[in-house]
Amino acid sequence: MSGQGAEGRPRIACLATQAGHSGGAAIAMERLAAALRAAGSRVDVVTREDVGALPPAGRRFETRVRRGIRRARSALSNTLFTADWPAWDLACHPAVANADLVNVHWVAGFVAAAGVRRIVESGRPVVWTLHDMRPFTGGCHYTSGCDGFTTGCTGCPQLLPALERLPSRVLARGRRRLRGVPLTFVAPSHWMAGEAARSSLFDPAAHEVRVIPNGIDLVRYAPGDRIAARQRLGLPAEGVGILLGSVSLAERRKGAALAAEALTRAAAGMSGSSPDPAAFVVTYGGGSLSIPGLACRHLGPLDEEGVLAALHACDLHLTMAREDNLPNTVMEALACGLAVVATRTGGHPEMITDGLEGWLVGVDDVVAAAAVIKRLVAAPAIVRAAATAARRRAEAEWDCRLQASRYLELVGTRRGWPAARASRGPLAADGITPVRRRAPWWSPPRPPAAAPPIRAAAARLRAFMNRRPPPLLDGAEFAGAVFPEHAFPPRAERAEEYLAACRRGYAAMAATRVVVTGLARNVGHILPLAISRVENLAHCFADFRVVVYENDSTDDTRLLLSRWAGDDQRVAAVSEVLDDPVNPTTRCLDRAARMAAYRRRCQEVVLDRWGRFDAVIIIDFDVQGGFSIDGIASTFGHRGWDFVGSNGLICRRRGLQMNTLRQYDTWALRFDATLTPLSTRAVGGLVYQRGDPLVPVTSCFGGLGIYAMEAYRSGCYTGEDTEHATFHRAMIAAGHDRLFLNPSQLVVYGRRHRVGDGLTRLLLAAWSRLLAGRRETISAPVAGLSPAADRASRRAA
Repeated sequence: MSGQGAEGRPRIACLATQAGHSGGAAIAMERLAAALRAAGSRVDVVTREDVGALPPAGRRFETRVRRGIRRARSALSNTLFTADWPAWDLACHPAVANADLVNVHWVAGFVAAAGVRRIVESGRPVVWTLHDMRPFTGGCHYTSGCDGFTTGCTGCPQLLPALERLPSRVLARGRRRLRGVPLTFVAPSHWMAGEAARSSLFDPAAHEVRVIPNGIDLVRYAPGDRIAARQRLGLPAEGVGILLGSVSLAERRKGAALAAEALTRAAAGMSGSSPDPAAFVVTYGGGSLSIPGLACRHLGPLDEEGVLAALHACDLHLTMAREDNLPNTVMEALACGLAVVATRTGGHPEMITDGLEGWLVGVDDVVAAAAVIKRLVAAPAIVRAAATAARRRAEAEWDCRLQASRYLELVGTRRGWPAARASRGPLAADGITPVRRRAPWWSPPRPPAAAPPIRAAAARLRAFMNRRPPPLLDGAEFAGAVFPEHAFPPRAERAEEYLAACRRGYAAMAATRVVVTGLARNVGHILPLAISRVENLAHCFADFRVVVYENDSTDDTRLLLSRWAGDDQRVAAVSEVLDDPVNPTTRCLDRAARMAAYRRRCQEVVLDRWGRFDAVIIIDFDVQGGFSIDGIASTFGHRGWDFVGSNGLICRRRGLQMNTLRQYDTWALRFDATLTPLSTRAVGGLVYQRGDPLVPVTSCFGGLGIYAMEAYRSGCYTGEDTEHATFHRAMIAAGHDRLFLNPSQLVVYGRRHRVGDGLTRLLLAAWSRLLAGRRETISAPVAGLSPAADRASRRAA
């Protein structure tokens, strides 16, 4: 397991299908993540949106799966039912690979049992928070009273016979994948913990269940001004306000229809006119309810602010759920000082002491619920006393800081499997083939089948014989302010994921303040073009500054930089005369020491003037081919990094292939903990393709590097090695060790010329002219000829 940073800040990766205010599980996860960050942890939230969309065939298959399940549902329940596809393998995701603890949340349609197992195999300890029952059933998120998950999920009452075998297969796969895997389940309620332990998926020898109640921000969720809230919502100033809400009022498990019936019965027994002025009802969520006899205001689906306003306007919360875990709605009501009337099911009895913070009634017992509501409406003083006790209960048990501290106790105590065990031992025992070369973290689990070798070879031969020789890429072809993104397309199967990352990145850049910095010496011939490129990049951000350091130039570099700084107040040009010799192009410590001194000078200016900005981008101003802004956006489309270096490429000839791409960053690129330099030959062969996942490194640069400001502040340039390696060594020592190379973040340096390039280029040009002339002769139409004469002319040609 990776160690914690020098400041002792644990790294936690939270996996969830969705984030934000999209459902109870997502809300609970976001609250936990915020509490962990407030406690000093580094938390990365990875959602399905972050890893990109499925390819078109995968989306179509997912749609068919969902439609088939929906059509096969019985009348017993309309609560969600899901299969274990699609599912991603996130073991190689940067946030997961660098985590001290991986916290799996509600991951239906995102991560399956096999994916959880692979994370554990990679050495990451996993804690799986049970927001509902889906992790240990055959597909149902709540069982509606069925105990099939304790045996084999046969004869599922929630599905018609057409899909009766699906739950047993899903549960068997989960049981097979998680058998023997050291795993901790965290249940928010003792009821959920007991159900998990009963499941046939649970392995007592390897699994553990802990109860950690969800938390809530007790500063945000607190009693409010009831009069002001009622005025804002247009509600009566007098009377007992009864709140009834859910994400979906149409979900039968939530019992909204039963609650409406209980309220109707209560209204029928109340004295006074109809609707009774002593009470009114506020509802929210998808759908609607009819409650004769009581004034009812439906607010529709609400965001967090809307829910708070509704809570502050009411006195009593009602839920008639048939099954529930530790519902957010009840916790929010108690924290805001509302008494609660709830059914005696799931986690409700753990939240409410009957007669103290609220009242409990039997499941589906609308008569008892109506009697309680009728009595409370007639005695508001009892409701106020229960509200005071409800707030005290929330403060004692559901403070989000208490929840965060309990989760932090799991860091370092949970264990994962060493990665070395991924190829032997328990894996073979249950028939699972060990994954030696894992699929990329963003990839869906079913890659397309490869073409037969003979057919693929024939296709390659035809393509080779019909191709036109490409132009020689020596930098001149890229001599423009806009990088030719089309010249470096991503792999076809990864194009959608790459474009999704770019879209997220451009949105993040629009809210980011950045400092662009670099060194410039004798680059007057390319500096105007470099300035245009930097300005095109910088204007993608919310705000930017530029710091350029120049020394001992003998051309017009200093003059051009001075003009740039004079024209734009956001540009700072620092020039010095040090009489330093021109740096050699080979690896040597004299060059490293001088480059470190220049980089330190830039760092001093950046931190002194703009140390409160969000990020720093270091670029080389002498790059011939330029850099990809789309690639930079793809970096900002990822989360959980301290530094991301570029895929620095240079063109060279290999045989008759004029444009073979080689890795340029042959000195700064390191992979091991000791930052051991690699040979030029070894590094040159490490060519990645756009769209590939981020590559964990211990050092790299590639012509352009992006730093989080906090990480940049912790680094220090020294001259005992290349300046980038020493800077990254200091960063890692300070705990900022999330360093990556982004294959999509392209920088093209130009060409490394070889003997014979000129002759080969002439031969290829002659070949190109020959093929072009032949194609033109064969395909050129002859005006005025009949079709037969045209064909004869073509045959003669």
